[in-house]
Amino acid sequence: MKQAGGNSGSFARKVTAALIFVYTIWLIYAMFFGFGRQARSSAELRYNIIPFSTIKLYVTNFHHIHLWDWIINMVGNIAVFVPFGLALPIVFRWRLGKTLLSFMLFITLLEVLQMLTRRGSFDIDDILMNSAAVVLGYGILVCFRKLTNLKRGIQRTY
Repeated sequence: MKQAGGNSGSFARKVTAALIFVYTIWLIYAMFFGFGRQARSSAELRYNIIPFSTIKLYVTNFHHIHLWDWIINMVGNIAVFVPFGLALPIVFRWRLGKTLLSFMLFITLLEVLQMLTRRGSFDIDDILMNSAAVVLGYGILVCFRKLTNLKRGIQRTY
């Protein structure tokens, strides 16, 4: 619905852009400083480049891992990144491929920086789970748009 003097779609994009910007800053802070993170004094770099090895570790050793650690690693790595799948296509008008590729480059950069600053590790499984979250968010957006368009179509027929 257009409003006098402007395009409501443009306004929605600007609000979404502002929200995802603030959310991204918060997320970067959480990834590098949150949860009591401190730079390790060890000179060794921690990384996992074998797909699904961390996921397998968390799934097969569920009973031996503290519940909070399990939730942060398995659920958090997905839930926290869903907003990117919702927001990036709105802000940049991207389809899934460009949304996913851009996000994967961004999250890979953050994973590398976590490793180099020793405030975390580079984990390919984090990239996979985070990317799955973006696809999930994108799917939610597509479903929402279809439902909204369907609802508008039904309302117009009466």
